[in-house]
Amino acid sequence: MNAETRIERVTIYSDRARIERVARLHIPPGRHVIAIPDLPVLADENSVRASVRGAKLLSLDVKRSRYLEPPSANAHELEKKIEDLTDQISLIDRSIAVEQERSAHFEKLGGETLAIARGIASGRMEISKHTELESSIAEEKKASTNRIIQLSKQKRQTVRELAKADLEYKNAGNAVSRERIECSLEVESEGKEVEMQISYIVGSASWLPRYDFRLGSKLLMQYLGAIRQKTGEAWQNVELSLSTAPASDQIAPVEFSTWFLHEYVPPPPRPAAAPGMIGAPPMQASARAADAPFEQEEVDALLYAGMEDSTSVSSGASITYTLTSRFDIPGNGEEKKVPVTVQEFARELEYVTAPANGEQAFRRVRFTNDSAYLLLGGPGFVYYDQDFVGNTSIEETPPGQKRELYLGIESRIRVKRELKLRETDKKLLGDTKRIRFRYQIDLENHLPEEAVIILREQIPASTHASIKVKLETQESKPELPLPGILEWKFTLPAGAKREVSYDYVVEHPQNMTILGLH
Repeated sequence: MNAETRIERVTIYSDRARIERVARLHIPPGRHVIAIPDLPVLADENSVRASVRGAKLLSLDVKRSRYLEPPSANAHELEKKIEDLTDQISLIDRSIAVEQERSAHFEKLGGETLAIARGIASGRMEISKHTELESSIAEEKKASTNRIIQLSKQKRQTVRELAKADLEYKNAGNAVSRERIECSLEVESEGKEVEMQISYIVGSASWLPRYDFRLGSKLLMQYLGAIRQKTGEAWQNVELSLSTAPASDQIAPVEFSTWFLHEYVPPPPRPAAAPGMIGAPPMQASARAADAPFEQEEVDALLYAGMEDSTSVSSGASITYTLTSRFDIPGNGEEKKVPVTVQEFARELEYVTAPANGEQAFRRVRFTNDSAYLLLGGPGFVYYDQDFVGNTSIEETPPGQKRELYLGIESRIRVKRELKLRETDKKLLGDTKRIRFRYQIDLENHLPEEAVIILREQIPASTHASIKVKLETQESKPELPLPGILEWKFTLPAGAKREVSYDYVVEHPQNMTILGLH
């Protein structure tokens, strides 16, 4: 007895999927073997499991078999079609050759102007007859050319039909080796309706996280799952679950073996070369004595003897997202995006600018993942209101963890940086040369609300005791998160402007040439 099953539920992992198929049928009382044929060939037959409601499951048998698909019945028809098309191409080639000869004849006839001129001069041909002959030759040449064009089109079409028929013949005229997996269940029924569930793991399926971020009064995040599967069968109207469980074949820690340490015995000095010899005598090709010293490579090998190489597997929390809707997922590898959740986060919005690298301000959002969802690391699209801004990415963010995102350029924060001064002191302090630099940064806020600005600048840092760099500024002192990096943080009201300027002085010996100063 065969049972027709349908895919009810699919759980997708990073590199595989778990398929659950169901079937409902009425089985007469007694023992019966229920066959479920043609499971996907990519299924792992060792992962097939079954459960039965309404009857007792006695055994489960899974086997993979090969069979030959016989040649198609129309192989002989295709063979005759190929012969006919080949004959048609030969006839077309001969017709084209005839027309080319006719065209060449008329071309030669039209070029005999000397003979025609002599005929007119001797009175054997009238001018009107000559004009009529020229017209007739031109019409015949045009007609012949048109016939060649039509025959060429016909040949191209026939060649395409021949190629198609030849491919069909190759596919239909040979037996094709196929694989299939068949599942057989032996059940004992009491005559009730039986529900069977078959589950198995299949490869060529995966999902990856994708995000849409929209910046408004809050940070709106749409969490998407990008699914691809190439299992050879479409998943129609199925329940979907997306799992963050890591894919790993290692389920137990690597066991240690004994780690040996050995005393290193330095090799004795090489014997001096005998008079008349160049270099030391050659080593004899015999087994080394037990007390012979080790070479360094052998020492290293012994030191690490028994230490097995292991791969570190990082696994975070495993969460399965069960989606509330049903979906159709094509089986040809085409990507299908499905919604996982939509979340709103309270956010802190700042504008970060480093005008030495570009006179732009970038939106930076800080937020806390106060949802119940683990946000896997992945790419995202950024929208400001309804406008697409650009691409971003997010690192893996468990619930409760803080994260920051850059969300594109804010053109309404204007930034301008200008070198105001570069001068060398005329007076030397001893043998020391002093060069002063002054930069000015102008910022304007054209947003309808105040903006928190993070301004970053850079001054040189010295790697030599005789080279000194001194920061001199009338502004509030900047923070120094790293050597040579200056950072100011301030609030700029709506419509306001602010000027930030700073000086720095580089001192070095007069006779020293320094690199990197510009």
